[in-house]
Amino acid sequence: MDYESFREHESPKHPRPHYYGDVVRKFFVAGGLLVLVALPIFVRVYPVSLLYPVFAVIILGLAAGLANPLQRWTQYVNALLSLLALIVFEWYALDIYQNHAGTDSYATLLFWLNHILAVNFFFAFYLSIKTIRGMFLKEKNFTKWNT
Repeated sequence: MDYESFREHESPKHPRPHYYGDVVRKFFVAGGLLVLVALPIFVRVYPVSLLYPVFAVIILGLAAGLANPLQRWTQYVNALLSLLALIVFEWYALDIYQNHAGTDSYATLLFWLNHILAVNFFFAFYLSIKTIRGMFLKEKNFTKWNT
C-alpha cells in the first residue's frame, strides 16, 4: 500500500456529509458515565441486578470506541444500541412512575434519571439513523463509504 492510498483512509479534514457518529459517540459516553456515576447512589432502588447497568456501560463504551466513518457496520451497531437503550430506559422510567410515583424520593430521582437517559439515547438513535440514511444518498460531494 503506497502513501497516497493510505491517506484515502485517514480521517478527512472536512467531515463527511451526513456522518454524525462523533456526536453519537458523545451521547453514548455521556449516557454511560451518567449510569456509572448514578449506580452507587441508586443501588438500593435499582429494579434490576447491578450487573446489567455495568454491562450496559461496558457495551456503550465499546460501541463509542469502535464508531468510525470508514466502517458501515458500526453505524448499524450504534443505531441498534441506541434504540435498545431508549426502549430499556424509558420502560424503566415508566415502570417506576407507575409503581412508585411519590412514594420514595430515590425512586422519583431514578425515574428522572431513566427518563433523561431515554432522551439522551433518543437523540443518539435519531443521529444514527441520519448517518445510515446518509450512507445511501447519492450526492455530488458525498464520498464513498467503505465497507
